[in-house]
Amino acid sequence: MYATSTQKRYWTFTADELDARRRALNQAFIERHRPFLDSDDQISLFLNVEEETLFCRIVADTGIKFGKEFKPELPPAVRWTALMYYKRFYLKTTPLEYTPKSVMMTCHFLAAKVDEFVIRTEQFVRNLKNGEPDKNAELILKTEPKLMEYLDFQLTVHSPFKAFEGHLIEMKTRLPLIDFDLEQVRRPAMEFFDMALVGDTMLMYTPTHIALAGLKYGLDKLSKSPDLLNDFLYKFLDLDPWSSKEEEKQQVMKLLKKIESVITVVIEQSVPVIPQMVTVLQNKVKAWNMFYTTKLEPKMKATPETPADNGAMSDDSD
Repeated sequence: MYATSTQKRYWTFTADELDARRRALNQAFIERHRPFLDSDDQISLFLNVEEETLFCRIVADTGIKFGKEFKPELPPAVRWTALMYYKRFYLKTTPLEYTPKSVMMTCHFLAAKVDEFVIRTEQFVRNLKNGEPDKNAELILKTEPKLMEYLDFQLTVHSPFKAFEGHLIEMKTRLPLIDFDLEQVRRPAMEFFDMALVGDTMLMYTPTHIALAGLKYGLDKLSKSPDLLNDFLYKFLDLDPWSSKEEEKQQVMKLLKKIESVITVVIEQSVPVIPQMVTVLQNKVKAWNMFYTTKLEPKMKATPETPADNGAMSDDSD
């Protein structure tokens, strides 16, 4: 159950907590390399927090597309688990230390196993468009132990899909006089869940709140909200919709406000990245990679007590 899960205890944050974690990781990465810099001016070659976040976002977009196009088709819960692993991983390290591309494909590979979607390694790597199958398989199997370590071996992920199905059943049962086919809600709701894969929603809200947000989003798209949703929320909370008690109305309004906040975050964070920003970042990452391999890495390898990092872009071929 989510209420007693490691997800709630260790992997649910506020927006401020997420920002603080990322800033601390970014600063720690820079400080670890500062002794090997010729001058503080070279710090400008490192990515700042916003650039690291954008770096992870660009690869997440590619990973979401990869999951949707995967053959055989990946269940939504597997894709959700993979993106959750990816986001958790980069709350423990930076994208300059472990390249997001190799981490992303390893997250999908591990998620498929954890969610019991049986697929052989050879079949999995055939879905990768870049690189040689044997090398991709070797990289995934090499990265998998490190991924699990950084996830603290807490691999169970609670997605919103079971909760969403439960909400649909509840709505059909408790509001039997609905004058349209509730199954129509499913398509826009699933589109919403795909949008929620992009940003920090899964790190900030409970699966139930995300599921209710998907339900509201779907009803809004069908112009069947807010009255129908309000009626359902009263039933969902086991309250009397005809009650005049202010405290009961406040319970519903509080839940509705939470649902609306989820939708707001999803919509704001899923706005497509401007192509020019992608180009600028790609150029900076290439400059960092050149600086790291030609300047930093040799110095770090020459210092026995300071092992060199893994190299953020070492497996990138494009």
